[in-house]
Amino acid sequence: MTLSVVVVIHDSARHVAALLASIERHLDPPPQVVVVDSGSRDDGAAVARAHGAHTIVLDGNPGFGAASNAGLEHAAHDVTVLLNPDCELIDGSLGALAGRARTADALLVPRLLERDSAVQRSAHPLPGGAGALVPGVWPPRAMPRPMREHFEPWRAAAPRRVGWAIAACVAARTDLLRRLGPFDPTAFLFYEDLELCLRARAAGFPVELRPRTLITRSLERVRAFLRELDGPAIIKPLAGFGGKNVFFVDRGQTANLAQMISTVRRDGYVIVQEYLPAAAKGDKRVLLVGGAVCAVGDVVAAYRRMRPKDDIRNNMHVGGSRKRCTFSEAEARVCDLLRPRLVADGLYFVGVDLVGDKILEINVFAPGGIANINDLYEIDAATAIIRDLERKVELRSVYPDPIPPHVFMRA
Repeated sequence: MTLSVVVVIHDSARHVAALLASIERHLDPPPQVVVVDSGSRDDGAAVARAHGAHTIVLDGNPGFGAASNAGLEHAAHDVTVLLNPDCELIDGSLGALAGRARTADALLVPRLLERDSAVQRSAHPLPGGAGALVPGVWPPRAMPRPMREHFEPWRAAAPRRVGWAIAACVAARTDLLRRLGPFDPTAFLFYEDLELCLRARAAGFPVELRPRTLITRSLERVRAFLRELDGPAIIKPLAGFGGKNVFFVDRGQTANLAQMISTVRRDGYVIVQEYLPAAAKGDKRVLLVGGAVCAVGDVVAAYRRMRPKDDIRNNMHVGGSRKRCTFSEAEARVCDLLRPRLVADGLYFVGVDLVGDKILEINVFAPGGIANINDLYEIDAATAIIRDLERKVELRSVYPDPIPPHVFMRA
């Protein structure tokens, strides 16, 4: 198959020579190679031309993100591989990865090896949240294999979904990369791959399931997104909980906007989300177990959270109130549409926040709400969840070989 390869160089003549030579050895038919020189002081551009690469020399050094975007504009094939100049191919497996990317609505990354053949720590779980603290108190080397691979997905021997991966080698459909950006042009270096993976993950949900949403660390990208919206927005931290640092931004508002973004950005990545007016009447927290809505008898494990009069947040931590609620067919359909994503990602127990037929959040590390549901309906949701977890453990014990966690999901 034919594909496009985009390589960004900056004083990388020695590395790019080795990379291009390895491409010539291992990829047949040869791909289109686009090399973007971002402010080099060596002869990297000349080396690329000598190997027949389509070479673009940028004025100055705008950074990795902008240079990668410039290279992608010249990609001529339906699959593009973004490749760092210090990579080398050791076989033809990059062609196979590109072949899989042609039919996938995803970013595909290979396992990367160091020069001594050790596996590089190139894939990671989602950042933030209370779960990120677990390896600090429970060393991954002491965990069962499935759990260890969750926290150290670079160890996985079989393909699996990951939170994010370094962008040393990324294969995807060219149209998908262009739709994603692919990179924030203001990202000069270092965090652009994490930002790309988080945006791709956010874009992976069917659009009907969520309000318009942006995940970024870029002030300019936040401003541009707010200008595109037809109404107000909510700004909050990706790794936040309990309603901390959640801000309402009216349409066209500029006062204190930079301060809000700066405050949220201190905690990591920023979520900017279209504001849904229906949220003024509260949201619904729904518990999902094994990809399906948790129910005890005929009672769905869900309740409505109502905001205090002087706040825009429905969180219980900031004085919100709770009440029983019905669970409509439209809401059941939303959860059913979400099920394939939860199963594919192995997310066994989550709390989903709904406003009408839209998903505001999927709470993974701290789903919350069991005690409130138990009190409101006089049921025992915790026992139902534990029994389903016991069922999962029992099923796993039957199989001596490692089985991907999602296989034991109820869905």
